[in-house]
Amino acid sequence: MFSTIAIILFSMLFLLLSLADDATAAKLRGIPFGGWVAIMALATLFAFCLNAFGYSSWFGNRMLKANRKRQTQLDTKLFR
Repeated sequence: MFSTIAIILFSMLFLLLSLADDATAAKLRGIPFGGWVAIMALATLFAFCLNAFGYSSWFGNRMLKANRKRQTQLDTKLFR
């Protein structure tokens, strides 16, 4: 969920930056094909790094421990 939210926010940032200028369409037509490939490669690399962090063992272990603690509290509530 973290990585999905981060990618959506990153995409929205790109969208807002592109809409900030009135002459955006004219400027976008001037970008060569190689430029588009580089932009998409960098965006894909950034998305991959965010997803790798989101699914890493460290992050996953923290989330698992927090969930386990919460579940233990819910399970033991009946016996109090």
